[in-house]
Amino acid sequence: MKDIIKYYLQLIVLAFCLFTSACSDDDETATPVFPDLQKIECEVGDVKTLTFKAIDNWILTSSSLWCYFEQEGEQTFTCSGGAGEQTVTIHISDDATELMKSYKAELTMTMAGSRQVIAEVTRLSIGYEVRAFNADKSVMYTEENPFVINFDGTDILVLDANEDWVLKDKPEWMEFNRSSEVISGRAGDNVKMTPQMITQYKKNEITGFLTTESRSGAIAKVPVKYEGIPADRIIGTLTGNIEASADGESYTVGNDSYDSEGVPVTVMAKNDEYTLVCVEYLEERNMMWEYEYTYKIIEGGSDRWLWVDNDKKGSLKIAVSRNSSEKRNAYVLAFPNSVYAEIKDQLSDLVLLKTGIPQAYDENIIANVLQAEDASASMGFVLKNGDGGALTNVTLTSYADNVGEEQAMEKYGTKNVWIASLPLGISFDPLIIAPKGITMTHYLMAVNFIDGYKWNGIEKEEPFVDVTIHGIGPDVNGEKDMELSFMDSSGEVYAVLIISKRYED
Repeated sequence: MKDIIKYYLQLIVLAFCLFTSACSDDDETATPVFPDLQKIECEVGDVKTLTFKAIDNWILTSSSLWCYFEQEGEQTFTCSGGAGEQTVTIHISDDATELMKSYKAELTMTMAGSRQVIAEVTRLSIGYEVRAFNADKSVMYTEENPFVINFDGTDILVLDANEDWVLKDKPEWMEFNRSSEVISGRAGDNVKMTPQMITQYKKNEITGFLTTESRSGAIAKVPVKYEGIPADRIIGTLTGNIEASADGESYTVGNDSYDSEGVPVTVMAKNDEYTLVCVEYLEERNMMWEYEYTYKIIEGGSDRWLWVDNDKKGSLKIAVSRNSSEKRNAYVLAFPNSVYAEIKDQLSDLVLLKTGIPQAYDENIIANVLQAEDASASMGFVLKNGDGGALTNVTLTSYADNVGEEQAMEKYGTKNVWIASLPLGISFDPLIIAPKGITMTHYLMAVNFIDGYKWNGIEKEEPFVDVTIHGIGPDVNGEKDMELSFMDSSGEVYAVLIISKRYED
């Protein structure tokens, strides 16, 4: 630090001298004859002499801290003298050796109001050297031109060195795509690596160094830089779905649990300029067994169930209201303001597609919220006529309420067991039986008559989200109850319907 201060003080004095010299005599317009240019090669620690002949008083300055003069036993970055043959002593230090390369200093003479470089001093690179390049080695990185880690972490950095080396240290805010390996190289090897930003640091600009150590213990540093999140990109910190309980009192994300306050989420956008869009979605399979999606923008109103507390600085808290029906899902989307301004009128054409949100907008999905259904919503059946209308002349009662859940589980493997009473004298052909909670994605794999018993003339169609029973005419009956077991897509017994022996209403 003292050398730097001294260096700049001497430059200030020199500038003052130049100014007064230039103004002292307007009539002196002749350009003086300077000594011929000399080129000097040196190494760290060398002491060199520069001999020249001057025709007038002169001042000599060095352009680099590592190249300085000795005058009357003192270290100085400027020296001076008079006309005649002169010899100047030059010292070479180890300042500015972070980057492995040769360095050049210029010795500039000022004489009679004019300036000219009279010597170029080159400090040869010696000892441990590391050079940094891009993938094809067409660009070399320096402190003035550091390697820039791009947002997606895909650019390759190449290091070569004149000794065997190992990466000793790196900034805490970055990692490598091969983080499980020790990064090292042999002398002369081109070692490729892909520096990447750790997500939590990707918002703002930041600079630092990679520190390498040679086999001999020498240290070299390579400058790296990250320029901050681009204006058209967004980052969300969640790594899994938000799974919310039906009552909205508890949440899980992976192995992490949260209370009724909701789930904290961080959004990163340039200058915190982002717009949130909440959208409920329904996922169903079509006839081709492909997923199809329908969407509904969640706005204010009495039917709103998803809540996002947004401080407008990137901190969100996501929570849900109590669910009294079937399970429901929603996305919280975030867009940079500049992007949202371009697509806000085309969300259904560009983002909310029937086939799902395109991969190009994956990073805009800040949260996928999955709220469990109300337990009662998946208990029981809806019985319908052939037109799909719900039957009102049928009585459904809970078997478990009559005998207890334990006995229901023991006998049928589920507590979702119901008894249907179909009065005689009325046709129920066809009878459509739809278990509650069954959907296109949580479908019926099989429906079986327990023990194979069914009333005469009864047939059933293949099930999917419901099953259709044919043959229950006005007078059709059996000697005992007819029991149907419903197996869902998980392969487990989902529900049982007992159609009791019929009696006149």
